Amino acid sequence: MGFWDFGKKVNTTPKNNWVQVDANGKFYHYINQMLSSGVYQKFDPLRPVYFASTIAEIFAPIDIISDRVASCKFNIYNKNTDKIVENLPNNLVRLLKNPNPFNSLSELIYQIQFSELASGGSFVLTKMPSTFKTKTVDRISNIWVLNPDTVEIKIKKSIPNPYLISDISELIEMYNTHWLIDMSLNTDEVNYNSISQIDENLKTKTPLLSVTRNINNLLAVYSARFNVYDKNGVAGIVFKDDKGASTISEQINPITRDRVLEDLNNMEGIVGDKMFTGISSFPLGFIETLGKIKDLEPFKEAEVDSMAIASIFGVSTELIYSGGSSTFSNKRDAEKHLWQNIINPYAEDISKTLTKIFYLPEDWEFRKSTDNIEILQSDRKTQLEADTIELSNIKILQELGMSTEQINKKLTQWIQK
Repeated sequence: MGFWDFGKKVNTTPKNNWVQVDANGKFYHYINQMLSSGVYQKFDPLRPVYFASTIAEIFAPIDIISDRVASCKFNIYNKNTDKIVENLPNNLVRLLKNPNPFNSLSELIYQIQFSELASGGSFVLTKMPSTFKTKTVDRISNIWVLNPDTVEIKIKKSIPNPYLISDISELIEMYNTHWLIDMSLNTDEVNYNSISQIDENLKTKTPLLSVTRNINNLLAVYSARFNVYDKNGVAGIVFKDDKGASTISEQINPITRDRVLEDLNNMEGIVGDKMFTGISSFPLGFIETLGKIKDLEPFKEAEVDSMAIASIFGVSTELIYSGGSSTFSNKRDAEKHLWQNIINPYAEDISKTLTKIFYLPEDWEFRKSTDNIEILQSDRKTQLEADTIELSNIKILQELGMSTEQINKKLTQWIQK
């Protein structure tokens, strides 16, 4: 990762219709966030993917959803025949195996879903040679998921009425991003999909905004615990334990302090990799100024914050590690609920995105399939059993001489009951 990827500070006042990046902001974020070992940092909504990738409590629920969506099968159907297309163009076969030299199709899908959950949207670049004006699947070179943390949007200077637009390109002139080199991308090259609200700069608002306080609390707690571990124990004040001194100020006066430090350095040392042993040629006293590791346990606050973060994505705590007990049945029910209510809708949306970014013919489309998902097969079995019973009932009603209209009315009454 290059220095330029470490974060960009957005100016709230656009200049020349660009969502501006403060050059000094790169250095600020680099020092404050990337090299902040043990230093308390706060959640930055302009860099949601970075935080989602580096904080386990955020990563876990997003990874759970993204991984499961990517595990679905995505087949190409002919909308006219409602059947899977068997003979695919050679270039499409290549792209379905590796959309770009670094990723498989499932990895690309994972990145799209992860981006959308972390930042509220995704930017997918479908790259073709500039010589082609008409975009077709046969002309695609590679497909890439851009890091939304580094994507900037250039807004058009003249927008008559934004509420009358039919396409996002009527608002956005181009995108700018960086990977190895700075790149400006046309709107017809990038598929910008949003699953959340848009801010005044046309960027999606991260869902993590609703748990900002939880994230900041996690960061503060982790920072405090790290500092205790990093200092090999507890923080405090070392002083000469002079029984004759009546006040603490007498015991830690500059002369006494220098003697204590000199004695410690000469005997054992408090710098480098040496452990602070406290051996001295004269009595020492110690006043604790920071809690011990045992005082910071149990880690209850982090568990509550973790549950709050998982809840905004609809992921049950049964699927995320916690100190509490859980049964196999509870986990199975939680997994089943996740698939039915969270994964399936997201997978349907991914199908639409894939259809767009692969520039399929108008009568072709991607459709997701969960036939390979074991936990959903029990639902399939139940449905088949219900269908069998319904067909048996229909046959009985037909034998009794009931008309199709009467049968349908009867079935409707049974279903409502």
